Amino acid sequence: MSFKLYRNESEPFEQFGDDDRFDIIEGGVLKIHRQDGTITYINPASWASIDDTPAPSVYGSPAHPPEEQPS
Repeated sequence: MSFKLYRNESEPFEQFGDDDRFDIIEGGVLKIHRQDGTITYINPASWASIDDTPAPSVYGSPAHPPEEQPS
């Protein structure tokens, strides 16, 4: 799942792809594992938040919406 990294700077955000992943490790350090095998560490004072909310399409749609459930 892709995610956005918001930093404590003027840049709006940095986008990472579906094959990238992150961990928050000791001391609040952000560890980003990139698809190409590289790892980036970001000081906790340099990043503000991460948005890893999947797009609505990731959830799919139910076969029968609640109001149309068969009896």
